[in-house]
Amino acid sequence: MFYKDYQTARNAVWKLLIDLKIGALPVRVSEVSRALGIEVRTIEELAPAQHRQNLAGRNTIDGGARLVAGQPVILYNALNTPARCRFTIAHELGHFILGHVERAPDLAIQTPVLFRRGGVPESPVETAANVFAARLLAPACVLWGLGVKDARHLARVCDISREAAAYRMERMRLLYRRDREFLKNRGYSCFLLARQEQQVYEQFRPFIERERL
Repeated sequence: MFYKDYQTARNAVWKLLIDLKIGALPVRVSEVSRALGIEVRTIEELAPAQHRQNLAGRNTIDGGARLVAGQPVILYNALNTPARCRFTIAHELGHFILGHVERAPDLAIQTPVLFRRGGVPESPVETAANVFAARLLAPACVLWGLGVKDARHLARVCDISREAAAYRMERMRLLYRRDREFLKNRGYSCFLLARQEQQVYEQFRPFIERERL
């Protein structure tokens, strides 16, 4: 993924958190969707053929982002665990907010891949939506403020799957290493350098102070 695309997804998350005045974890993706005027429905309701495939275990689909009569709708596979459904909804939110559905309405039914590694590469829009979802559900500066150091704690505080938490924790370890290098070589943290990130942190500050390890 190009760094510019990563920045676009990350900055979109910061703006969303600020605009909706979100200041606690776990982020309630259903409330975010409702605030944005995006309906959330199950695949069973709007895509029965795909739902039957899910039941049969063939071509399993986690969710989709589509326009129904011009209105944005997120679909999710209710057969999955609640934590995975939350990630799916956040992923599909990313498709809408990053403009993927407007550019490509045929994204109507796509399978969001949770941090896929190896095998068939993800498309750029799927990678971007995953970046968006991970950072919406587990903002780095908030995890840093909380002192999160392992995937178990991350999964619990963010209400995401252990699999998703493990991948997010890998990224956090890289950021922690970078932070130590910044403190050693520059005398300041690599966190909270961007104005929007500072705003996000300030919104979460009461939550962080209450929940910090």
